[in-house]
Amino acid sequence: MPVREATPSDVPLVRALQSLLPEPVDDLFADGLPGGITLVAVPAGAWTPPGASASGQPVGYVHAYDTGYVSELAVAPEHRGRGHGRDLLSRCLAELRARGVDRAELEVAADNDRARSLYESLGFAVAERRPDRYESGDGLRMTVDLD
Repeated sequence: MPVREATPSDVPLVRALQSLLPEPVDDLFADGLPGGITLVAVPAGAWTPPGASASGQPVGYVHAYDTGYVSELAVAPEHRGRGHGRDLLSRCLAELRARGVDRAELEVAADNDRARSLYESLGFAVAERRPDRYESGDGLRMTVDLD
């Protein structure tokens, strides 16, 4: 599944995907693409609507800061379970590693079993439990060494 760097023309679709998150980062894409790494997933052979980039319409994205903090990962519901999240996060971690980052971290709701399973399969481990971090309950800070 193709993963590419996001372009400014992707921002409206990325913002739409961001709206699917229960607690998105406020104003992350308010001024366009933020600093760091923003990658998008597009289905192989995807139809490209008129005026969109030649490499397809994003169905998911990941954003990470150059510090190694993965701030958001989202995939459209109708495209979940097809490996887009794994491909996005794997490519993001590889890019962080290439930039000299030795550890990545993220936070996830403790009751989000699907996301936790993905993160654990890529080597993340719980480093800290954060009580009442989300409306749904506790959060978990997870880390992975990239060296």
